[in-house]
Amino acid sequence: MFKRKARIVQGQKVMISTQNTVTAILALIAPLQFLATITQATFCYIFKVWIHAFLATAVVACFMILNIIFMCVYWRKYQSTYLPEEKTKLVRAGKLSLVEAKKKFQTNSDNEFATYAKRHKCFSVLITVLSLLSVFKLNKLYYSHFYSFSVFKARWSDVKFYRKMMMWFCIAHFITIDLFLICIDVTGLMHIEWGN
Repeated sequence: MFKRKARIVQGQKVMISTQNTVTAILALIAPLQFLATITQATFCYIFKVWIHAFLATAVVACFMILNIIFMCVYWRKYQSTYLPEEKTKLVRAGKLSLVEAKKKFQTNSDNEFATYAKRHKCFSVLITVLSLLSVFKLNKLYYSHFYSFSVFKARWSDVKFYRKMMMWFCIAHFITIDLFLICIDVTGLMHIEWGN
């Protein structure tokens, strides 16, 4: 069951669930939207509705482009490693071997997420791959507290950057994909004959 926190509200003890249910639902529904868009494009090609087929294909391309951009930003900030500049200078000067330098790799600026990613490496890789192949909104599973499993409780040192990044990419997703899909579907419904 859910872990619950007790909070005093107006003099009474109230139990509050720590699960972010809406976040979990949004993260799990997002791949269905991606698959539905691919299905829509496929049916448009099958039924030779060329303009809608082209538009649905463009939306799938927007999905993929947005995912790739998100994953580049996300990977650079939270998953990549780097060699500190002073160690890089020592390697170039020949004073430090490359094997020794690799032992001194550091994670990027977010230490808390790096600790989480080491502890839950399999899940972190799975979410990264699925986010790249379907939709970046699967990253919301990191902080969904789904059934209070520790794998869904990631923490970030730079949480403000992560929240802003998610917000801006969700806005871009809404503008470039959701609104576009609504327009395609409305125009598609206008072309269907009544009684079909």
